[in-house]
Amino acid sequence: MAPPEQNKDQRLVETQFGKGLVVFTRPDGTQEVELLEWKKSVKETRVAAKQYGTSKGPHMIYTKDALDSVDPKVGDDVICSFGRGTVTKIVRVKIVKKETSSSSDETAPDDPAEQHSHVRQLFKYEVELNSWRLAGRSKVKCYLYKQAIQVVRKKMISEMSAQERVEFSQRQKASAVKVFKEKQYQQALNLYAGAVDAVRYVQHDASSSNETRADLVEVMVTCSNNAATCCAQLKRWPEAIKYAQNALVLLDALNGKKGMNIHTILTSDTKAGGCGLCDAKLFGEWRVKSYILIARGQAEKKDYAGAIEILRRAREIMLEYMKTDKAKDGGTSDGD
Repeated sequence: MAPPEQNKDQRLVETQFGKGLVVFTRPDGTQEVELLEWKKSVKETRVAAKQYGTSKGPHMIYTKDALDSVDPKVGDDVICSFGRGTVTKIVRVKIVKKETSSSSDETAPDDPAEQHSHVRQLFKYEVELNSWRLAGRSKVKCYLYKQAIQVVRKKMISEMSAQERVEFSQRQKASAVKVFKEKQYQQALNLYAGAVDAVRYVQHDASSSNETRADLVEVMVTCSNNAATCCAQLKRWPEAIKYAQNALVLLDALNGKKGMNIHTILTSDTKAGGCGLCDAKLFGEWRVKSYILIARGQAEKKDYAGAIEILRRAREIMLEYMKTDKAKDGGTSDGD
């Protein structure tokens, strides 16, 4: 007999033994549930062995019973009738039901003294649908009650689409920025490096929009440079050079494709669906940052000639974009 096929969306459910993960659903409806909070007490093991026919303790249980979803929280992945999404907000909703009671037919039904209100409090969940992709950066949100959604296991990176990987890296970057400000450089490095690794080998397909590709370039470059900065703070110079060089490779490739789709989106206004960057930021500030980090690493290795050459390139870039800015402002430049 062939083993059951693993569920695509593995639901997180409540069982009598705590939270569980529905790993497989057999053709006959039997659910194979991995217990996530199992405590191996002697009594529970004995009861479970008798009930579920196992002598090793129910790390897994097998049931056809309907199992309720765990309570959704902000950030949880869920599935609903519209597809898969993420809970972004929870709103408390009050439902007031008025009932009128009267002791005789003569009592007016709208008499306030005879009216009773029953108030129910429910929660409504704002779900941002990941399975829906509209033009540009538009996103679809829906508002659902608990019974309409099921919490599911978060995807592993290997299961994510290109868009999901980019969004994961953006969240990693936001977390890294916070811990870097607190001077927790190793933790920040772990987050930046994780963001880079998540998008390093992305395989684009027809579902990858130009906006996704532009966001990938931005997060890859900024996280590589920021990872290099963390390495510099930790005095890990070979790694600092490697990350900074990685950012330079991407920027040099982008520089050769100026005016094409990805560059256009990166430099377009955010109101038009772009990233709101400019060439001075992309090819000036970011490249100079990479060069300075590499030069510092070279100097730490006592390769002073190499460091000086790299700093010379950084200076040329700075002068190039300083002249560009002055030209845009109507100014003139007679030299350095």
